This record gives sequence, C-alpha cells and structure tokens, in this order.
Amino acid sequence: MKQILDDIVQHTHLMGLFPALKIHTNENNETIIESMAEDKSVVLQAITNSPIPDFNYTFGMGNIEKLNTLLKCPEYKDDPIIKVIKSDKDDQKLPIAIEFNNKNNDFKNHYRLMNTEIINEKLKSIRLKQIYWEIDFEPSDTSMQKFKYQVALNNQEKNFSVTTTAGNLIFNFGDQGSYYGSYIFEKNVSKKLRNKFSWPISQTLSLFNLPGSKKIKFSNEGAMMITVTSNHAVYNYILPARA
Repeated sequence: MKQILDDIVQHTHLMGLFPALKIHTNENNETIIESMAEDKSVVLQAITNSPIPDFNYTFGMGNIEKLNTLLKCPEYKDDPIIKVIKSDKDDQKLPIAIEFNNKNNDFKNHYRLMNTEIINEKLKSIRLKQIYWEIDFEPSDTSMQKFKYQVALNNQEKNFSVTTTAGNLIFNFGDQGSYYGSYIFEKNVSKKLRNKFSWPISQTLSLFNLPGSKKIKFSNEGAMMITVTSNHAVYNYILPARA
C-alpha cells in the first residue's frame, strides 16, 4: 500500500496542480484516479497496473500535503502497517480513512478520505469527449532536456506553441518580433497540425520532470496528452490548448 500511495503522491501532489483526487473502479474492475487542476489547465486520468481491492469504491483524497507528510514520516519508513478503515453505510462498507501504524504498532495516524458525494461535486466538471490523436510518439530525453534549455532562455514566456513543418514537430517560444526561440522536438512525424496551438510552459515542464517513461500525443482538436508510466500506474495528463 505504501508504494502505490507514494507513487500517486509523486505523480499528483508534488506537481502542485491537483487539489483533490477521485478514486473509483470502472466496469472492468480497474482502479481509476482522476483529477483536474484548479485552473483547468491539466486533466488527469490514471489507471493502476493492478486493481487495488481496498479502493473498490468511489471516494476522494483531499489535503494531499497531509498524505505526503505521513508517507515521509520516519516512523512509517520501514514496514508500516497501512490499512483502509471502512464504515457501514447503505448496506455497504465504505472507506472513510487510511490508518497508518509503524511496524511496532505504537505510533498511529489517520488520513481522512472524502465521501462520494463531496468528491463528485468537487470534480463534477471532468467530462472529456473522445479525442482523436493525430501525432503519437515517445519523446527522447534529449528533446525534453532541450525544452528545459529553451524555458531558461525564454523565461519571460508563460506559453509555448507547437507547429509542424516539413515533417518536423517544432516547439516555439516567444515572439519573432522580439525575443524568440525554437527547436525541432521530434522529426519525421507522419501527420500535420492544422493550427498553431499553445500550451502552458510550467505545467509541461512539471510533467517532463516526473519519473517514468513518457509518451506524447497531439490532436488537431487542440489538445496535448503526456502519458507517464511508472512501476505502479499509467498517468494520462490531458492539456487543452490555450486560446
């Protein structure tokens, strides 16, 4: 349990984007994690590699900083006893808290969970239509490192734009009438982007810095998806293009 909780926190809270997480089980009995940044710049849809039996309900995780602090506590570093506490409601045992005990069972804390009604209300606006992805590839470490260089060299910018030219996917920073930078992020892409779309630099940089393998998709509907695969889950981060 500690490993999956660590993984979830590392790929959500440490980015500073998601105020709460919705956990539920889909029709295939898979454990799903959903959230959305407060400014709606990023939507998260994740699925764990294996179902988590104790998460076989719909509930929420708020105050992720509290969970992060619990996971980092030295008392819970080695072989902690972590279990989901449930309460009877409507003939069901619903999760209400995660209990942390150290291995000696003499140091205890509870992390409170959000009930179904509250998390559904908080994240009720997560409704994504089916998106068709024209461009799909695995970015190189070199391309992501060059992104960081361009961000540093164009630190006055909040957004970057993406275009396709002669089979190359190009990232652009700034205004050609002033300070400006660009580079080829990926060569030999098979399809074109019909428009020049823009995305937030800060959020994209945070995603590139996450641990795990990466994939990137672009849609002519004005969306980018960065997928990060860890040892425990597949995290899909969808970023709508900026107007």
